[in-house]
Amino acid sequence: MQRINGGRPAFTLVEVVLALIVACLVFFGLANLHQAFHASEPNLGPESLQVACQQLQDQGYRLKRVERKRIVIVKEGDQQDDRRLQQHKNQLVVDGRHNGRMVVLGNIRSFAVIDHGSYQELRARSRHGLELKGLLFLPRITEEADGRN
Repeated sequence: MQRINGGRPAFTLVEVVLALIVACLVFFGLANLHQAFHASEPNLGPESLQVACQQLQDQGYRLKRVERKRIVIVKEGDQQDDRRLQQHKNQLVVDGRHNGRMVVLGNIRSFAVIDHGSYQELRARSRHGLELKGLLFLPRITEEADGRN
C-alpha cells in the first residue's frame, strides 16, 4: 500500500490483481466442492420407485402385512424371517433381523403405503420435491402358510 498525492493510502495495481486472483481461486474451489458433493447424489426420476418395486417382485418376496409407513415382507421359503420395507433417514430400505439393511432407493424425504388389497401403492417424495409412485404386486401369505390356524 502506498500513499498517493495528499497522503491518502491506496492499493497498487499488483495488490489489486493478487486479491482478485485469490478471490477467484476461492470461488472456483467452492463451486467445484459444491458440484462434487451434489454429483454423488443419484438423480431420481419419476420411474425410480416403480423400478424398485419391480426388483422386489423379481426377488420372490411375499406380502405379510401392510402398515401406513411400512410393508412387512418375507422371502419365499423363509416365512419366519420378517423384513420391513420402510424409510430409514433419507433412504428406502429393506430391514431384516438377520440379514441387515438393503438400500432400495436413496434421497427420499417421505414414504407412505396405500393398501388396495391385491396391490400396494407406494408413494415417496424425493429430497428435491419430486413425487415418486410405484405399484407393488406381491402375493399375500395365507394364514396356513404363516403357521396360524
